[in-house]
Amino acid sequence: MGRLLRLKGAIDALVGPGEVKPDDLEGLAAGYGRMRKQVADLVKGSGLEAEFEALFPELGPVTNKGPGPGGLIDWHHEATSTAKNAKGLLAQLAGWVDGLIAEETMSERIQAEAAERVKREQPGFDAV
Repeated sequence: MGRLLRLKGAIDALVGPGEVKPDDLEGLAAGYGRMRKQVADLVKGSGLEAEFEALFPELGPVTNKGPGPGGLIDWHHEATSTAKNAKGLLAQLAGWVDGLIAEETMSERIQAEAAERVKREQPGFDAV
């Protein structure tokens, strides 16, 4: 559980608030790659692996390092689009990890509530 919470915090920090700028491309793409690998390692071999792979594709390498032959406008558009995609995937990954945390704690909460209900409904030996 602790690892999931730490990953969620790291992903949330990467997503951050604000508009995406072309300068954010490398940081967001690299951050998504790192966080994706961490979560992939966590679910590897489990029933969640196929779901994870279907929802979170790997991003291709960041090849557009700056204005090139297509000009500044083309570079700006491509860099912004790719950075937005990476940020969106990071936000989705944060939500998915949040779902794992909720799923993990749900069974614990249900068991605790059931135990509490049994205590209230059935008097102990003190009542005899």
